[in-house]
Amino acid sequence: MCTLTYRLNENGYELFFNRDEQHSRSKALPPKYQHQLKSIYPIDVSAEITPNKNGTWIAVDQYGTSLALLNNYPLESNEPFIFNRHYNFSSRGDIILSLLKLQTKENKTLEIDSIFQHLNQSHLTNYKPFKLIVLSNQLTQASGNIYALNWNGKNIEVQTIGIKDLPVTSSSINIKKVHLVRQKTFNTMCSNSLPSSAQLKAYHFSTETDNSMSVNMFRVDARTVSISHISVSDEIKFEYFDNLDNRSTMETVKRVND
Repeated sequence: MCTLTYRLNENGYELFFNRDEQHSRSKALPPKYQHQLKSIYPIDVSAEITPNKNGTWIAVDQYGTSLALLNNYPLESNEPFIFNRHYNFSSRGDIILSLLKLQTKENKTLEIDSIFQHLNQSHLTNYKPFKLIVLSNQLTQASGNIYALNWNGKNIEVQTIGIKDLPVTSSSINIKKVHLVRQKTFNTMCSNSLPSSAQLKAYHFSTETDNSMSVNMFRVDARTVSISHISVSDEIKFEYFDNLDNRSTMETVKRVND
C-alpha cells in the first residue's frame, strides 16, 4: 500500500509519497545524495535485496526529475492479491536504480521516451506489476507533464496523470475500497484545484476511524513506514519522515541545469 500526490508551482513542483510495508520488512535507510548516481534517494535494505545490491522506491536526480514506484494491483479486485510464490521475481527496487544509472551514463536527465524504451528492454516479466510515476525536471504550473508507466505483468503502457487522478494509491487488500476512502479524504482536505503544500502534508499524515484505510495507515500486518516530501525549484529538497522512529531528516542539493 502506498499513496502519492503532488502540486505544481511557478518554479517547479512538490511530490508527497507514503510508503506502506509489512511489519516484518527491514527498515530503510533515509535519503542521502548518492554521488555515484547523482541523485537523492532512500535505500531499501529488505530481504529481497541481495547483499551489496541496494534498491529504492523513490528518487530525485540532480536535474530535478523524480521517480516513484508503487505496486500495481487490479483496482477491481476486492480479494487479497497474491503472486505465484514459486516464481523467483526480481526486486522492483532495482527499477529506479537502473534508470538512475542510465541518466548518469548519458549525463542528462531522462525523458519519458528513453524511460519507456529502457523498461521495454528490461525483461519486465521478471517483475511483479508496478506503476512508475515520472515527474519531469521541466514541470511547473505552466509546462510539462506527469506520466505513469503501468506494468500489469503482461503489457506496459504510458498515461499522463493530472490533479483529477489524485491520490495515486496501491493496496494488496481491498484496493477499490481503500482508493475510495483515500480519495474521499483527499477531496475533503484538498478541495480546491491547487491544494497547498500544507494541505497535502496534512493529508499524508491523516488517519481514519478505520486505520487500515488511512493514508497514514496501520494494520495488524502492515503500516505506513515513511512519508517523503520532495520539493524541486532552484534547489532540490528531500524531506523524509521515518514513521517508525518518529524522526524527520532533510537532504538538500543545488539543482543542476541539463
